[in-house]
Amino acid sequence: MVTAVEKHEVTKPVLINLGMVSLFFVSVSLVLGWFMGKWFNRRLIDPLLSLKEDVDRIVKGETSGSGTAPSYENNEIGFIAKQIYSLTERELYRRNQQLKTLNEELERISVTDKLTGLFNRHKMDDELEKAFYLWKRYNRPFCLLMVDIDNFKGVNDTYGHQVGDAVLREFAEILISSLRHSDVASRWGGEEFLILCPETRKHEALILAERIRSKVSERNFVANLKITVSVGVCEVKDHNTIDALLSEADNNLYKAKQLGKNKVVDS
Repeated sequence: MVTAVEKHEVTKPVLINLGMVSLFFVSVSLVLGWFMGKWFNRRLIDPLLSLKEDVDRIVKGETSGSGTAPSYENNEIGFIAKQIYSLTERELYRRNQQLKTLNEELERISVTDKLTGLFNRHKMDDELEKAFYLWKRYNRPFCLLMVDIDNFKGVNDTYGHQVGDAVLREFAEILISSLRHSDVASRWGGEEFLILCPETRKHEALILAERIRSKVSERNFVANLKITVSVGVCEVKDHNTIDALLSEADNNLYKAKQLGKNKVVDS
C-alpha cells in the first residue's frame, strides 16, 4: 500500500520540535549568562573597581572616613587588597616617623642658637614668662645671670671671626657643664649670655656665677687664648615686669665691667 504525504506535513513537526528545543536552550543560556554575569561582576569586576577607587584615594591622601580599611571577600582580590593596605600602613608609618623627626628638628632649630647650641633669645623669652608667672602666682623664686665675655671685640679684630666663633662655642660648653638640669642658658646676643636659675636664691646664684667665672679664667681657649667674663646677678623680688628684672641684671653686669671686668656683681 502506498500513501502520498505532503513534505511539509512531515517536516513541520520536526521543525517545531527543533525550534522548541533551541528556544529552550537559548532561554537557559540567557538565564545562565545573566546569573554568571551577575556572579562575575560581584566576585571580580565590582571588587576590582572598588579596590581601584580605594587605591586612588590612598594615592591622593584621602581616607574612607571610617578610619578602617574597606572589607573584601576572602579570595584572590581580598588577598591583593590586604597586601596593598599592609604596604600602605608601613609606608604611612615610615612617612609619619619621617615627619615627626622633621618636626622635632624644626622645633629644635626654632629655639636654638645655631653657633653655640644654647637656647636662643626667643626661647628664653618664653622661659622668663613662665618663671615670672610662677613667682607672681606661687612665690616661686628664681635668679638671672647676665654674662658677657670681656674684650671679645678684640678677639675678633685680632684673630678673626672664626676664632671668635670657636671661643663662643667653647664658652657655651663651660656653661652647659656648670649648670644644673633645671637651669636654662641662652645666647642673649653677640657675646652676651643669659642664664635663668629656677628655685634659686641669690646666694646660690652667686656661687654658680663664681664657678662659671673661675672656669673661664682658668681655661686655655682656642689659639691658647685666655678669656674672662663679667657677670651680673639678680634675684626676682619686687619687680613689676620682666624688663625691670632684666634691666637690674644688665646694670649689675655694667658695674662688673666698671670694676675692672672678670668679676661677679649682685644688687
